[in-house]
Amino acid sequence: MSQVAMWRKPHPVFVTLPRMKYLLNSLINNEEIVLYPKLLYNANTDFLIAKQLYYIIENKLKGIFHLGAEDVVNHKGFYNELILGLGFNNARIQENFEEEGYFALLSERHDEFPGRLRLMNKSVISYLIN
Repeated sequence: MSQVAMWRKPHPVFVTLPRMKYLLNSLINNEEIVLYPKLLYNANTDFLIAKQLYYIIENKLKGIFHLGAEDVVNHKGFYNELILGLGFNNARIQENFEEEGYFALLSERHDEFPGRLRLMNKSVISYLIN
């Protein structure tokens, strides 16, 4: 492992990702959105993942790198905040309590990236809204 840099990618949330397009299309067409209150995860943006990978390569870093937000959030809470931020106050939400789990990657190392390459899940939501 001393010669390798391995990155672990979290739940990617890109503006152009089919999942985001599906969400927007569903909201515009007043279709039901399924959210998972028992699912915890963290996310990242395409823009920051690219910057983090560039940093790893440029600095010839080795080891395992977790490219996710520094916090873990509830799926329902994340998407509720995103949906409201997009201006959809009356979205049709269905909660699926059957699915549960932990889809997050948190690092035990706190020095993986400098501050400009770190983010919280609220930053991901802001990125997608703006």
